Parts: sequence; C-alpha cells; structure tokens
Amino acid sequence: MRDESSAGTQRVALVTGASRGIGRAIAERLAQDGFAILLNASDRGTLDAAAREMAASGATVHPFACDISDRDAVAKMLTETEQRFGRLDVVVNNAAVSLRVNGRPPCLEATPLEHWDRMLAVNLTAPFLVCRAAVPLMKRNRWGRIVFVGSIGTRMVTGNTSLPYASAKAGLLGLARLLAAELGTHGITVNTVVPGRVKTGMSDSYSNCEALDIEYAKRTPVGRIGQPRDIAAAVAYLVSEDAAFVNGAIHDINGGMYLP
Repeated sequence: MRDESSAGTQRVALVTGASRGIGRAIAERLAQDGFAILLNASDRGTLDAAAREMAASGATVHPFACDISDRDAVAKMLTETEQRFGRLDVVVNNAAVSLRVNGRPPCLEATPLEHWDRMLAVNLTAPFLVCRAAVPLMKRNRWGRIVFVGSIGTRMVTGNTSLPYASAKAGLLGLARLLAAELGTHGITVNTVVPGRVKTGMSDSYSNCEALDIEYAKRTPVGRIGQPRDIAAAVAYLVSEDAAFVNGAIHDINGGMYLP
C-alpha cells in the first residue's frame, strides 16, 4: 500500500462497510476519482484483502477494521484518520446488517429483540456516531460531503425487508434531513441514496434470492436489478464539486421500480 503521508492535499473519503458489495464499489469508484480512501468494515480479513487489491490498482488506501456501533472504536478510527491523512472530506455511511430468521424477515411477533437492538445499533446509531466524530474534521476546511445509503424498504413495502431493518433505514432519512439543515452553513452537504434491489453478497444470502432477483427485475421498468456500480456512480456525483448545491436530497436509485 502507498504511504498515506504522501496524500498531501488529496481529498480523503471514509467508506463504511467497504470490504464488499456496494461499499466496495463505492470505495473503488472514489479511488478512481482521486480520493484517498479509508476503508472500514468489521471483518479484518476481507477488509485487508480489499485494501490490498485496491492498492495494487494504484489507490491510496488504508483499512481500519472495527464495529462502528462501538463509539470508542469510531473515535479511534477518526483519530487515526487525522493522524494519517490530516483531513477528512467525505463520509459514506454504507455499513449495514440485516438479520433474518430461517433466511426470511420475521413478522412482528417473531422478531427477536436482539435483532431489533443490533440492527438499530449498526444501521442507525453507528452512522450518527461516525458523523459526530467526522464533522469536526470537515468543518476545518469548510468543505464536506456526507452520504447515507438507505433502502427501498423505507420507500415502499416490498415484502422482503425486515421490520427493524426498514425502521433503522427510515431513521437515516430523518437524520440526513436534520444534518443537511445544520451543516450546510459549514460547507457540508448531506444526502441519501436509496438503492432498489442490488446484486450483492447480502442479497445473495437470502433463502429465495434467485426468485427475488427475477421478481424485482420484472417489476422494474429498466428490466433488471441493480449492480453495486450503479449506486457507486450516484455517490460519486454527490461527493463531487458538481453537487455543491445538492443538500438534503433523497436519490432513489432503483431503475424506476419506485416512482414517488
């Protein structure tokens, strides 16, 4: 991997849940666009492998494995970011967990309380913790971009999204709106991308994944489900200079399956 100290004035992006799927695609796209990347995921093995592969392609990248629902770990991660890069310009809150019972989302009565607690901790509280720790670094340069990755389950009832997952992701929409209003005067924009069905390792782990892929493709006007690169392209725009006047927006990236 490159020596991060050489990044200088290179802008730095933190991507959570970056070892695979949508997060990995976002990290790779931002690296291609010239950002130094702080990769975060909870599994050190897959994270280090992703970092090595990205570095081999010429990216300036540093992995930091931690559970971002742990506030002390988040604080340490942001301290290390400052020490290595001297700045932080972009945060993409992508990390998420979806817990199921027998491979399917359980009904209300069958939802374990520990599932509710864990999904709110990772999918809602963790992005709050990351933003709280990251914003002071952004304020120094009066420039920043925060992007949340939501879920189509907060925009329409799909029958495939669990209650705690959808509730946590819906909370992100409110968090993003309030942060957009609070941080805009500091040169920091806050937006949300809401993917539809996307082909990822998480989606493939569902018990009826192939049937769902076919069903969603039939219900989507463009005739296919999404790929991680589709979401990465939207995020790349939102963190660019071209999106300076985009703040507090919800971007539905679903091929037209949901049309508000």
